[in-house]
Parts: sequence; structure tokens; C-alpha cells
Amino acid sequence: MSPEARRTLKDMGCTRKGEKVKEGGRLYGFIYKRPDGTHFYMALRKQEQTFRDGAKTVSHAVRDKQACWAIDVETIKMLRRREILDLAILNTTNGDLWISDVPTFEAAPIRNYEGIGAKGGARQHYLPTTAIQSYIVGKVRI
Repeated sequence: MSPEARRTLKDMGCTRKGEKVKEGGRLYGFIYKRPDGTHFYMALRKQEQTFRDGAKTVSHAVRDKQACWAIDVETIKMLRRREILDLAILNTTNGDLWISDVPTFEAAPIRNYEGIGAKGGARQHYLPTTAIQSYIVGKVRI
């Protein structure tokens, strides 16, 4: 995780370790408890995990409004069961933070992504970056 990403988490008050959300050996993110007692899910994604929808690069996808972040359908169901409605995606490459909520992701299209190779793919909600409520650049302190 980049120093910017660590600073973003610290600035959000996430100084304690959150509950890991993982499947098998893959870590997808953490569930954190806020000072007011509510919880939120922080998905961890690398820059290259931005879904480009056929664009040549992530920059092209963002420019052409094709860039999306994806969350597994099963993760969304788990968050719903636990009554966790807030979520954010932390770009661990540069510390950018994309803030949204579970209902917004649930309304996003579902695709069965087969490009994961031998892992078998996963059904995921793909939310365009243009539909995400807030965006905080990693190098700016909150």
C-alpha cells in the first residue's frame, strides 16, 4: 500500500485495524468502525484493477467515461446482511478515495467477469467512476 493510501486511511480515523474481508488467500478490503459506532466497508484496489471496458489504458477509460470500479455481488450481499451501507474504494497505488454506498452499487449493472483466469470469474456490480458520489485525491489531506 502506498504512503498516500496509508495517510488517507489515517486521516479518516482508521488508525486501528479493521475486520478483514477476504476469500481464500485474497484480501478484498476491511470493515471499519467509526467513532459514532457505525461501520463502513473499505475496498482495496490497485490502479490496474480499474475496469476499462475495452479502453487501451485507465487514462483513456477515465477520459472516455468508461472507467468502473467493481464489487463482487457476494460482498454486496454480505454488507447488506450486516446493515453496512457505506463503502469506499481506496486506490492503493496512489491513495485516491472513491466514496459511495451499497444501494448505488446494487443499482449498477452486474457482469460475470471471466477474465480472472483460473479463478473462475465472479459476478460483480460495475459502477462507473462518474456515478460515484465523492472523490478525494490521495495526495490531498482530508
